[in-house]
Amino acid sequence: MIYILLIVFKILYIIVLLKRKGMRGMAYVISLQGPMASGKTTLAKKLELHGLSVIYENPYPIVEKRKQLNLDMNSKEGFIANQKMFIEDKIKEFQNAKGSVVIFDRGPEDIEFYTIFYPTTIGKEWDIETELKDELYKLRECRSDAIFYLDVSESNLYDRKIMIEQETEVHLRSNLN
Repeated sequence: MIYILLIVFKILYIIVLLKRKGMRGMAYVISLQGPMASGKTTLAKKLELHGLSVIYENPYPIVEKRKQLNLDMNSKEGFIANQKMFIEDKIKEFQNAKGSVVIFDRGPEDIEFYTIFYPTTIGKEWDIETELKDELYKLRECRSDAIFYLDVSESNLYDRKIMIEQETEVHLRSNLN
């Protein structure tokens, strides 16, 4: 928790400095990145309490569409179709960012990294740079002004994952009754 508070103060300090210098007309974009359960959403909620605009990651509509289209993430065609949807969604979020400072719970750089490197994690050698050339070009025009990477030990990640699974199970059971 202290770790999250320190980052909140760092971000707020950066914002104060930006306001003193005079911000440009567009939104100043800060991306929160890191592994699942590293505290990105917790940090975003704390920043939102300080009046900052936050765009939360919500992959569920695209995941649902992927299921409806029966896309196989382990096939080149399925992966490319999936990533086109994610890239398009992130570009729209970026273009619609309003406010002097906007916090992204996962920014465009995160989508780009996953798009390029996921195939190698499953042992594939797809030429993603060529296959998604136009989409990646547009995505690369969307850049965060600052990125905060939340790093967490492997044991803490495991503990948080277990806790989240238990909370989800309790929530589901209470909604079924």
